[in-house]
Order: sequence, then structure tokens, then C-alpha cells
Amino acid sequence: MSEKTHNSRLAAYKNAGVGTNDLRRKRAELSVNLRRQARDEQLLKRRAMSPEAGDVVHDEKVRTPAEIVQGLRSEDLAIKTSSARAARRMLSREQNPPISTMVEAGVIKPLVEALDRDDCADLQFEAAWALTNIASGTHNHTMAVVDGGAIPKLVYLLARGGVVGEQSAWALGNIAGDGASTRDLVLEGGALPA
Repeated sequence: MSEKTHNSRLAAYKNAGVGTNDLRRKRAELSVNLRRQARDEQLLKRRAMSPEAGDVVHDEKVRTPAEIVQGLRSEDLAIKTSSARAARRMLSREQNPPISTMVEAGVIKPLVEALDRDDCADLQFEAAWALTNIASGTHNHTMAVVDGGAIPKLVYLLARGGVVGEQSAWALGNIAGDGASTRDLVLEGGALPA
């Protein structure tokens, strides 16, 4: 078969009249859309939306980030736990969780402090989950969790095991998954035994 006949058959078959630049552009758009879809699916997985956590919605009113932070700073353990749960729920939204808004409101410091409350595993669990979701955001969000001092506390909880330890593993995984520098910080923090 001659080259001319082959080219004329190709032109008559598929994408006739479409230039190579148009085909290249369409392939690039398709590729970008597939990557975006995969990234969104990965973010949902990284946020660790686990069904066994029993996210039963009670008749709690929706709180603002400022109210959540205020509740996390309360001396009352029930208010603190309820506020950590509200933070986690807000950050667990499937579409566009308000991670930046929560970070700017100052939620990280009280969440990290809540990890120290060995007298309340529910509070530790909710705080670890909220930090997991924050660490699933952008590099700056992850660094805010790191700079807040979460790594050593999460490593401690990981070593203790249980559901709080498992949630801490998710948080440390999100931090380590952000890049080589954060991975090294997690390893230096003792997340994996030598």
C-alpha cells in the first residue's frame, strides 16, 4: 500500500478535518480532567472519611470557625470534645472543605493541645481526625499542622494503638505524603521504629 493511499484512508476514517494541534489539545484536556478526577478521589481518601466513626448528626447547631476555636479553648471537657467534633465535621465535607478558614481562625493550636488529653479518648480521636483533614490540604496547610507541633503527639498516640492510634497513623500519613521534607520530619519523629 502506498503512503499516499494510507494517508488518504486515515483522513477519511476518523477525526477527518481535525488538525494535529486540535487532537493534541483534546488529549491534553482529557488528561488534565483525568488527573483532576484522580486527585479529588485521592483527597477524599486522605481525609479518612471512615463510616465506622458513626458520624450521626445530632441536633447540634452549625458553628462558625471562631465558635469552634472558642469551644476548643473551653475548660469544660464536653464542650471541648463537641467543638473538636464540629471542627472534624466541617473539615470532612466532600466538596471544598473550609481548611484555610479553619487554619486562619486558629484551630490548629487547640487541636494539637487536645491530643495531650489522655483522660478523653473521644477528644483525642476527634482532634486527630480534624488534623488529618487539615493535613490533606495544600502544602501550607500541612506545614501549619507540622509547625503546630502535631508530629510528636501523633507519634505518641500511634504507639498507644487503638482507634486514636489508627487515626494518628492517617494524620502522619497525610503529613508524610506531602513531600520528602515532611516525610523526613515524620520519620525523625519516630513514627517508624529503626
